[in-house]
Amino acid sequence: MNDSESRSKFITSLIDLAKSQDLDGLDFDWEYPCGAYKSLFSQFIE
Repeated sequence: MNDSESRSKFITSLIDLAKSQDLDGLDFDWEYPCGAYKSLFSQFIE
């Protein structure tokens, strides 16, 4: 999740997974993102 390209690829993979499995959504339980990862996690979720 360190850069926008990585986030974009991961998000695309998640969307593909959700569509292929006919899911209604995804639930994230990322335990205690700390330090720099806290803001990166926020960017990812947005």
